[in-house]
Amino acid sequence: MLSEPLLVQEFITLVRRTYPQEAKLLRHCYIKLVTVHWGQPPSRLDYLAIYCPGTTIDSISEQQAAWSHISRYMGLAEPTCINATRLLRDPKSKLKQEAPRFWLELHWLLPAQLPENP
Repeated sequence: MLSEPLLVQEFITLVRRTYPQEAKLLRHCYIKLVTVHWGQPPSRLDYLAIYCPGTTIDSISEQQAAWSHISRYMGLAEPTCINATRLLRDPKSKLKQEAPRFWLELHWLLPAQLPENP
């Protein structure tokens, strides 16, 4: 079975070869393979979650057809675009406690924010 980093890298490579202009948008994103078990009896469903800054979420979402085309070719379900800015700024989020490494990696996506009242 293929590992998560290998599948994510293959997705990025296919996007670069097939859609070179759209591939430039992925430089600002964090892509993660998500596996869920759905239905009765449970069946496995793999899809890509594309975490991107709030400033580029509209541009990334506009390319949903391109991402879906590549994902279907790879045998994955349709990818999901997620606003990382909103996820990290949510005061009720437990992401920092439950997945501290992932929380820190998402912080690399966001542009540096200066304090509002210095």
